[in-house]
Amino acid sequence: MTRFRYFPTFPEGARFDARACAFCGATPALDGVWLEVDEDYDDPPPVCIEDLLRDRARVAIPARTQQDLADHVATSHPEWDDQRKAAYVAARTAELAHTPPVPWLQENEWPVCADDYACFHGELTRERLEQRSAGPREAQAVLGRIFQDLRPAWQLNAESLDAWWQRLGGFVRIYAFRCPNGEETYVLQTM
Repeated sequence: MTRFRYFPTFPEGARFDARACAFCGATPALDGVWLEVDEDYDDPPPVCIEDLLRDRARVAIPARTQQDLADHVATSHPEWDDQRKAAYVAARTAELAHTPPVPWLQENEWPVCADDYACFHGELTRERLEQRSAGPREAQAVLGRIFQDLRPAWQLNAESLDAWWQRLGGFVRIYAFRCPNGEETYVLQTM
């Protein structure tokens, strides 16, 4: 099976479609809702990994995410000329665009760490938080720290934190990523 730098746990955490690949009929096929294809479809078709790698489809990488990487590369490598920086960003972005998509609720907000995209390591669920913690209270406290880091303007108290805890995995999704230095970072999305 193909290993992906930016999605090392694949196929765990990927979303597959019950239908076969629109291009070659292979199964399993990725849900096409997070993919761009060259043709115009009302309902984006499912695409197998091989056709994703062949560039029959790709993951849309927002311009602001690419610019975030370019800014980080410029800071990390001031000695590189503009051509080398642009080539580096283009190569990393092309690799990410041919990595199976994370089943985002909204846009593809892939985090950038240092001079590269972070690696997706799954959705952060109540169960995962409890496994990492000494119990439910500590797990909720960890969730509170994540919320404070990601949304510092949100006012959290015990009651609101409990409500967010209950909504985690449903109305609230947190995606876990690992930076090249081993640090974890998160993307928080609400419906």
